[in-house]
Amino acid sequence: MYNLGVLLTDYWNPPDLPTARSLYEKAAESGNSDAMTALGSLLTTRWDPPELSTARACYERAAKAGNTEAMYNLGVLLTDYWNPPDLPTARAWYEKAAEAGHTVAMLNLGALLTSRWMPPDFSTARSWYEKAADGGNVPAMYNLGRLLMHRYDPPDISAARSWWEKAAAAGDLRAMTSLAWLIAEMWDPPDLSTARELAEKAASLGHTDAMSWLAFSFLRHSDPPDLTAARAWYEKAASTAEPQPMYDFGVFLADFWVPPDLSAARSWLQRAADAGHLDAMGFLILLASRPPGSV
Repeated sequence: MYNLGVLLTDYWNPPDLPTARSLYEKAAESGNSDAMTALGSLLTTRWDPPELSTARACYERAAKAGNTEAMYNLGVLLTDYWNPPDLPTARAWYEKAAEAGHTVAMLNLGALLTSRWMPPDFSTARSWYEKAADGGNVPAMYNLGRLLMHRYDPPDISAARSWWEKAAAAGDLRAMTSLAWLIAEMWDPPDLSTARELAEKAASLGHTDAMSWLAFSFLRHSDPPDLTAARAWYEKAASTAEPQPMYDFGVFLADFWVPPDLSAARSWLQRAADAGHLDAMGFLILLASRPPGSV
């Protein structure tokens, strides 16, 4: 019954959710904790409208039977779907799953303690991130680098670099970009050549932040600034239609390109503003006083 529910939920086209639910319920009634967990997931993420209370009951029954995935899913439910979030209970379930070896629960527990717990518990978050990273969880490696670089006072730059190198070697594009920034702007002495190689690799795989950092590096770290290379990378980033890169490209065209290209700047800034970018809206107001062709 359980496997047929999985088939109808995840492989049938179109999915037959009502029949899958019925099958999961029957399997759950016979004590199948995987079916209880699958039913909770169905009711949380696929049912319209979601039935969160029923999903919670399913997860709790499975978790009390020792199902680690249900423990993890309870943490997700109570953190990301429950209104208001029940963070203490979510933490408890994440901890149970993490203690059972669930590396994604370790990752989520670290994120919870870093960004949503009051006050943040960086020491415990670091411990869980390290356990997840040691278990091969690449996002945990990246998050650990961010924690050590941006939340520790003073930053542990060497440890952050080490974890970002491991995540980058595993293909994490965010880690490649963060590592490029670190060794170009925070390491002593800077290694701009290696930094650009890392960022170019991430950019070639579509990572917008890497494109933006490359543009910044050619603008700020080349002597004299390489405006042509900076423009090319800003334009690639802006072409992804993400608001921040469109704003950055607009500012570059208005304030750094020689001579300023105010028409193109306004166009990119307007696109960013239309996407809700508040700084782009403000910059457009400033540009309104500049006639075309002015510096």
